[in-house]
Amino acid sequence: RERAADLGVSVADVASALRLAVGGEDRASRFRDVGLGEDYDVQIRLEPEDRSDPARIAELWVPASGGR
Repeated sequence: RERAADLGVSVADVASALRLAVGGEDRASRFRDVGLGEDYDVQIRLEPEDRSDPARIAELWVPASGGR
């Protein structure tokens, strides 16, 4: 918590990044393929082997509030 605070990252920022990376989000965004006229949901989640590896999770970058 102290290191995160020093970097301007809140506990909520860390929790949100972990929830997204480990738990995933069914629809983070939409992608439109103009050529096919199709829309696709964009899903974000670490690969299964990375989700269960604490060392990989520790490497995650967490942006500070405001995108810094």
